[in-house]
Amino acid sequence: FRRFVLVCFPESFSYNPSFVSPDASKISTQERKDDQVAAECERQITQMLYRNNGFAIGLSAAVSLLVAAGNLAMSGPPALIGLWLSIFLGIQGWRYWQLRRARRYFANGGEPTMASRAPVLHGIVVSAIGWALAGVMLLPTGNFEARLFTAVVIVSSTTGAIPQAGIWAKAYLSYLIISMVPVALVLLLHPVEQIDMVLGLAVFLYMVTANGGAKRFRTSMLDSVRLGVERAHLIRELEEARDRAHASSRAKTEFLANVSHEIRTPINAILGFSEMALDDPRSDDMPRHLNGIRRSARALLSLVNDVLDMSKIESGMLTTEQTCFSLDETIAGL
Repeated sequence: FRRFVLVCFPESFSYNPSFVSPDASKISTQERKDDQVAAECERQITQMLYRNNGFAIGLSAAVSLLVAAGNLAMSGPPALIGLWLSIFLGIQGWRYWQLRRARRYFANGGEPTMASRAPVLHGIVVSAIGWALAGVMLLPTGNFEARLFTAVVIVSSTTGAIPQAGIWAKAYLSYLIISMVPVALVLLLHPVEQIDMVLGLAVFLYMVTANGGAKRFRTSMLDSVRLGVERAHLIRELEEARDRAHASSRAKTEFLANVSHEIRTPINAILGFSEMALDDPRSDDMPRHLNGIRRSARALLSLVNDVLDMSKIESGMLTTEQTCFSLDETIAGL
């Protein structure tokens, strides 16, 4: 609540520093870091999704041709098989068109976002509808061998979808339900052999198992991506810290060089005025020489104090002081 008020109404508490927790800046920095890591994870996961999508589309099309050929070889109805194959290949063509659009979007500098993932996720769901149509259109009209062959291929397709859709819980669960529930219902409600009912129950059991496997895959994948992103951020922070350390080292070297030059100047003045005073102690210029020595000594003392203030700045213990000074003497000492 404090952070919310400070962000929305900063002027309301501009005169009450104690209101802000001393750890607020640390919390805000950590939150920004977590947001950056999360955004990078989302970007990499989206890129991974599109990288695997082309292969998944081609594999689905090849498997659909295998299903059609298998059902034709087992005396399935050619017209119905051809209708289903046309629908399924049309779905895969639409998915490929969406993939090409997304690749052009990324090639033009588009950033991977939740909206850019939508075509792939929609394609996964539509592909599941295509397999559901296979269960509804091909299973009731085939013999036992054809039904078993088609059911096994549809169930196997859900396993192949884990690398692509398994990382998204809702997408993969939708894929399982849409593609496998019609297969299980056809086997249970329209059995050709007694074992069909057993196979229908096995399909439901496999759905639970596949969903659990997808959850474990999702957890390991997300952890892997997050660890990689955090490692990259840590390396970047270490490199930035190294650069800051090098810059600080160079600044200290330049500071010491300048300080050495500034120390040498008042010391030379002190030595010069002292020698002139010693050469002729009763000279009328003696007060001027002594004033020069005093000014140089004060300048040297001021320089030493500045060096000490530098160490106070680094330790965070610098304090301000109010002192009286003569403007004429300060200008004369420059």
